[in-house]
Amino acid sequence: MTNPIPLLEPVVLNEVVNDLRPAENLILSSSLPRIPITTSWYRWDILRNARTMAQFNVPNSEANIVQQKGRAQGEAGLAYTREKKVFEPTTTMWIREVGSTTAIQNAEQAILREIQDLSNRVDVLQEYVCWKALGEGAVHINQENVNVDVDYKFNSSNFAQTSVDWSASGTLPSQIVADLEVIIRTAQRRNRVQLTDVWLTSLTLQHIYHAFAANAEGGGLLLTDVMRAAYFASGMRQLPGFMGLNWHVVEGQFDTSYDAQAGDFEMFLPDNKLIFTNFNEGQPMKIVEGPTADFGNSQGAIGKFMKTWEEPDPSGRWALMESRWLPIITRPDHILVVEDVTDPA
Repeated sequence: MTNPIPLLEPVVLNEVVNDLRPAENLILSSSLPRIPITTSWYRWDILRNARTMAQFNVPNSEANIVQQKGRAQGEAGLAYTREKKVFEPTTTMWIREVGSTTAIQNAEQAILREIQDLSNRVDVLQEYVCWKALGEGAVHINQENVNVDVDYKFNSSNFAQTSVDWSASGTLPSQIVADLEVIIRTAQRRNRVQLTDVWLTSLTLQHIYHAFAANAEGGGLLLTDVMRAAYFASGMRQLPGFMGLNWHVVEGQFDTSYDAQAGDFEMFLPDNKLIFTNFNEGQPMKIVEGPTADFGNSQGAIGKFMKTWEEPDPSGRWALMESRWLPIITRPDHILVVEDVTDPA
């Protein structure tokens, strides 16, 4: 029997899912490159910049044997999400109103809201896992019936500490600048990477600006009029060009309870944390997407999958969304993390 709502036809429904807008203010999950794969398990190379140099040799002799470039491997099963919800009773009433164009439009709008909500939940989870990977070098999740442990092979070269508490009233601008100089120089010398971007919350950015504003010493030395104007014009979200870096304010939150009614929110990126990156070379971070496992989907189909069906008792229509994915970090040398700028070494 033809479905009274065209949106619920399987082909139409999954085309709609593929065209859904991503959830708002999700920086990583909406910007990282996505790579389709055909398996539910992924193995990837972890590359580190070589620090060795060639050896001298003489003509007409055997070439010196060189070991492969510094490389390790990571492997993990893809994260898997599968959630469903029942439509509101009002939607079911609209579906039963046969021959009414307005009723069908109202039903489709209500169904789209539910589909968008399921899609947003997947997007938020992806964003959460991406920030865990980027900021900690590992993902550890212990949930009912699910244990996730992914190691991205970070080591001591991926972490740094400040020398002073950036939030303290007596902290001088020159001390913050000195900390940033050490971090940038460490990445250049030890990791052989030129850092280009830094990710932080607005509160963490305020520590820097307030140190300059509160101290005459160096107050106007490194902050130009353009930087000061941009800082306030952007709502304290930009400090363009400071220390040669692109400053990105991250204010996204998620609900830790998995329940929309709880309202227990945490930041994707905590206050006082800094993450320095260079994403411009060699695609150091990406998201791989694998095939879904539902019989209702075509074999090998990749990305979000959605289906709906009716239950006779209690009467209702269910919507289900499934997705399989995992963030991957292939070049940890391109990432440097300061866990807490208020907790100096």
